[in-house]
Amino acid sequence: MKLSFVALISAFAMLLAHNVALSQPVPDADAAWKQVQQAAALWPPRLADTNQQDKVPLYKRNADIATAIAAKAKAFYTRFPDSTNAAAAKLLESKMSRLADNLYRRYRFLHARGNPLDIKFTAVDGREVDLSRMNGHVVLVEFWATWCPPCVAEIPRIKQVYDKYHARGFDVIGISLDTDKKALDNFLQQHQIPWPQYFDGKERENKLDIQFGIEGIPVLWLVDKQGIMCDGNAAADLPDKIQKLLAE
Repeated sequence: MKLSFVALISAFAMLLAHNVALSQPVPDADAAWKQVQQAAALWPPRLADTNQQDKVPLYKRNADIATAIAAKAKAFYTRFPDSTNAAAAKLLESKMSRLADNLYRRYRFLHARGNPLDIKFTAVDGREVDLSRMNGHVVLVEFWATWCPPCVAEIPRIKQVYDKYHARGFDVIGISLDTDKKALDNFLQQHQIPWPQYFDGKERENKLDIQFGIEGIPVLWLVDKQGIMCDGNAAADLPDKIQKLLAE
């Protein structure tokens, strides 16, 4: 059987392409997976046996390590989708990504104490709020939501100290994690809450919730006259703390 000239050329081209492919280095999935395992072996890193504040930079370092492991796992299953270890790599990426997110949140939460807070927004009632311009005032920052029973339970106590100390330079800023603006507006009117509220309707994806690593609500922070967040657990002995800061 004779092949046509065109068929001969086509067969030759296929053979040439095959030989070129064979000459290329073949990616080694086993070697790549060992690298992923070596990276994963770095976890879990230890936190220093020191006080909580000294651990703050370590939370970020550990979050960075978890992020790097997740990235390596993703790179593996993206490059070797048919590998028998691809499923394990996807699980590793998911686990490390969640850990990194939690650690970054913890870092941001702890890092806030002892530092100025960057809080600037237009409140639901149209007021412009800029914490950096409130120096000379003691400010309570309240992370809350109308659907949170413990948060609602705090409102009468916060109103009480607000009414007592506002004239002396005490203010409150509300950071609402609500998703329904109408429900929030109704609640504010019903309970006659006078302080400004931040609202973006994103609940746990709330901009300021993410910025400060808030893990659960209610959270009450006190900011001193210099604009420094000085108390991350202001709910305990709140009136005494306010009075002390106002006297400074």
